[in-house]
Amino acid sequence: ELLNPPQADGSYLMTMGSNSVRVMLPEGYTAVSADNEMIIGMSEDMLNYVSYALMPEMAGEDMRNNFVEEIIWAQTEDYYKSHSDVEELNGFATASLIYNDDTSIWYAWKELDGGVLMMNAEVEGEVYDLGTLLSSVEIAVN
Repeated sequence: ELLNPPQADGSYLMTMGSNSVRVMLPEGYTAVSADNEMIIGMSEDMLNYVSYALMPEMAGEDMRNNFVEEIIWAQTEDYYKSHSDVEELNGFATASLIYNDDTSIWYAWKELDGGVLMMNAEVEGEVYDLGTLLSSVEIAVN
């Protein structure tokens, strides 16, 4: 449900504290849910997923710890293939988890005033252009 309709340019606006975050979904994705705290998009073939979420009162270190815990848990399961360690890209912390069924989930997060902006994409294949996910985000302090 689109409780937060797109702006005239097709972007979506979310706010948290003194931050405004404008998100343009990557090419080929359509919003299936949008509100003031989360935008969810699906690819045209409905196989790939991308989301942008504002998480009030969460810290970047919390996100890092959650990802490490997910990796530890995934390594005990049959679907785990590999992962990338947390790295920096365009001011965001990023990481990925690769499954043995040729799908992957990609994470990026950035600490903002009052919380964290988290983005993730669940896609077919082991490679994803995370730069596209990040370049479609504009953060402004009100």
